[in-house]
Amino acid sequence: MHKIKNIFILFLLNLLFYLHSEELSLNFKNIINIDELNQKLIELDLTNISYNKYFELFVIVSEDYPKLGEYKVWFNDLERKVEEDLLKEFNTTDINKLSVEKQKKFAEELLLFIHNYSLSNYDEMSSRISDIIENKKFNCVSSSILYTIFLLKYNFKPIAIETKDHVFIEIKFADEDIDVETTNKIGFNPGEKKDVLDSFGKITGFTYVPKKNYLERKERSLKRLLLIVYHNLTNYYFKKGDSVKAANLSYIIYKGMNDKESYDGFITYFSNHIIFLSNKKDYDTIFNDINSFLSHFGLEEKIVNLRYEIIGKFINEFNDFKNYEKIEKFLLEQKNLFVKDKTINEKKFLEIYSYFVYKVTNHLSKNKNFNEAFDLIKRAKRYFNNPEFEKIFNNILVEIINNYTKKNDFDYLENIIVKLKGDFPEYINTIRIFEKSNILAKINKLTIDKKFEEAFKEIERVYNDYKDDNDFESIHINLYVKYIQNFYDNNDIENVIKYSDIALNIFRNNKIILNNYRAYLINFIIKQVNAKNFKDARQYLNIALSKFSDENILKDLDRKLKELNY
Repeated sequence: MHKIKNIFILFLLNLLFYLHSEELSLNFKNIINIDELNQKLIELDLTNISYNKYFELFVIVSEDYPKLGEYKVWFNDLERKVEEDLLKEFNTTDINKLSVEKQKKFAEELLLFIHNYSLSNYDEMSSRISDIIENKKFNCVSSSILYTIFLLKYNFKPIAIETKDHVFIEIKFADEDIDVETTNKIGFNPGEKKDVLDSFGKITGFTYVPKKNYLERKERSLKRLLLIVYHNLTNYYFKKGDSVKAANLSYIIYKGMNDKESYDGFITYFSNHIIFLSNKKDYDTIFNDINSFLSHFGLEEKIVNLRYEIIGKFINEFNDFKNYEKIEKFLLEQKNLFVKDKTINEKKFLEIYSYFVYKVTNHLSKNKNFNEAFDLIKRAKRYFNNPEFEKIFNNILVEIINNYTKKNDFDYLENIIVKLKGDFPEYINTIRIFEKSNILAKINKLTIDKKFEEAFKEIERVYNDYKDDNDFESIHINLYVKYIQNFYDNNDIENVIKYSDIALNIFRNNKIILNNYRAYLINFIIKQVNAKNFKDARQYLNIALSKFSDENILKDLDRKLKELNY
């Protein structure tokens, strides 16, 4: 947490200076850096490339150039051995002196001899020439390049064929084009050899793609074949945690090929670099790198959208609420950038900003900083017209009601509500809901505390506003129920009768009041009979009969009193 906070503070101090400036970030400079060797590779026309030069380029893309001299010695030795075997087999290495069928056999044997001397162990990750030289390890890329070097030496016309996650070689002969699976020493024309296909799958895990499946086969230039080494290394470096190096190699591929496919690949690895930093929560570097990209390459849609995602992730993760005003300023600066670039997506930005407002106001409310929470809502409303803000406003009110209702501080709540009506007239319907809640809570609390007169005054004060409200009616009925019960508990039958009649006049035939009224009268009369207060019993029995003439208990009491001459 402490580390995140330090990064966050650095971010706040530096961000606005770097946004959209001409100064590129250090990371981005390294990502688009191309050294002299790679620049020559990018510019080089490989149409008539010599085999020795192609070998040198293989060393360069393998990142082994300092060992070029040593590796040339190794290659010269391999050349000698392979050539000796070819001479024994064909008596010449000039393919122009051979028939087409012999040329095919020559190319087939060439693959076998290369394998015998240099390629022993298939390894998916072994794309470099150093893997071949030092450990005889190879994959489809390195074996295809090495085979291509020898094909160029002997004046064959090789073409690289790329499928999903795999590459092999196609050789153009006078009468046909033949595929060569370079990962297998007998991989010449594999479509004609079932045993080759079976072993190829077991060794590599790949499936040979025949010519008929053209959609899965892509012809690649010899330059592209070399750059596939860099493609494989991008994955290697990214897995090692060097996202800058991975993005740099993908950039070199893009500059070397200059097509949409390689550009999309670069965008992917740059995005992966940003996500890698995001996982480390290095937001300072993230926004410097993103804005460097947009400044250098223009408004690439995928990177613009990524900027939205990262801003959203940053807001989701931030919890340094002491600095929330600085974060708010940052978000508004970001909005200005989007507007300036004409890349603003109001919906996306509002989602981010609204969540920020929600997080901050929720924190402020939980810590009883309600005024600050409302101030943030006010500012948000000035910047954006978003119905989500009313929901956030509602959340603050819930917290306020819960807090002050527990304290029974209804008058303070009322003052807050009056102020909010002035500050947020557009939220009046939401405010009224909470105003009603406060009023009902206040009346209920006064009722519980048997402060009935105060409760009735409160009822009278707001009656015209809520007379048609069902919740208000229920609390009003409850007040009368408790009020009348209190009179009964104190043997004040006169007020029981008085206020029961008043209540029933207001709430016609309300069952609770009516049933209580009946029960109170019956119980009181029975008490008087038992106490032999027959005169009083008759007085109230007559009242009861006038109101509940069909009540059997009252009829029985009437007969009993008559028998006693009352």
